[in-house]
Amino acid sequence: MLGILDSGLGGLSVWRELKNLSPEKGALYFADNKRAPYGNLTKEKIFIYAKESIDHLIDLGATHIAIACHTIATTVGPLLKHCCKADILDIASHSTTLFPPSKKVAIIGTTATIHSKFYDRVLKERLASSTPCPNLVPMIESGVIDNDIIKKSLEGIHKDAEFLFLACTHFPLIKEHIQFFCPDLCLIDPAYSFAKVLLPYAKTGRDEFFATKSPADFHTHASIFCPGKKVPFPFLIKSLYSPLIT
Repeated sequence: MLGILDSGLGGLSVWRELKNLSPEKGALYFADNKRAPYGNLTKEKIFIYAKESIDHLIDLGATHIAIACHTIATTVGPLLKHCCKADILDIASHSTTLFPPSKKVAIIGTTATIHSKFYDRVLKERLASSTPCPNLVPMIESGVIDNDIIKKSLEGIHKDAEFLFLACTHFPLIKEHIQFFCPDLCLIDPAYSFAKVLLPYAKTGRDEFFATKSPADFHTHASIFCPGKKVPFPFLIKSLYSPLIT
């Protein structure tokens, strides 16, 4: 059974591509939305929260975990692969194969992802700019699109960029809005190709969703970003293995 982990709605960009590829395949989706956004947290907190969520997915029956969150993958992905009792696939490692050769690539992501410099090290001289966009995830999680926030968040993209890599799985949920403000850039969205990698690990059957906060709000917002998809109403996870760290 495949488990998909994100801090909230972002992993839906991968889940909906999985459903596009094979509607009969199901997965467990875990949204730790009570402690979102992860992008503004310390590395230590990201590790603890992600490890607890992965352990919960394993208890629910997941044998393969898809880290559908660049923040988790770029900051603590290797640590999680070392200490978790499941096969883990992460979107960051997958994304390194998607950058076009000899092209200037700009990156937008959460503060934690950008500060990790994971993609800077991969791109090296091909990096045009690396811009943290801390306001985009909270906006998306609210379910209310604000074009002023989007426009301001994209101001740091360097003019020499030819491609724009969406280094946060939340961002493809507003891909059309981003493209509107960046009409000359080719967007790189890893959701579809990552979903193709995950497809063999998804079992035929129904999807089950879990959230650590406000299942009704999560379901409402998820349905907006996944039109035409039957989004399951999430089970509420009231607590994980240790007290919430503040």
